[in-house]
Amino acid sequence: MQNRFDAGMDATDFQNEQLRRAAEAANRGDWEQSFYELGQGLHTVQDDVAHDGASWIDHFALKLWMVYRDFYPTQEDYDLAEKGSKDYIDRYIKMLEKNPFKENPLCQ
Repeated sequence: MQNRFDAGMDATDFQNEQLRRAAEAANRGDWEQSFYELGQGLHTVQDDVAHDGASWIDHFALKLWMVYRDFYPTQEDYDLAEKGSKDYIDRYIKMLEKNPFKENPLCQ
């Protein structure tokens, strides 16, 4: 059975792996794959806020609470998700040593 700490560690590992994959795809020039991998990791960053770091077990046990949080987030939740998202994207940009969103036709 997974606890909150283990769930958080798994999420962090997944986010880091997705950043690695995103950078690797970008370095190959495969921007669609790079942005896909980035989005997968970014979704996990945002889920951590939306679901309050819940483990899989928590999701099932607290199902109604999770749905409520999804439909009625607080301003603090929005702010945390926005900050986490920006920080994650900044890590991606630093890994690439350039901002692909400014020079990529997929982003225009």
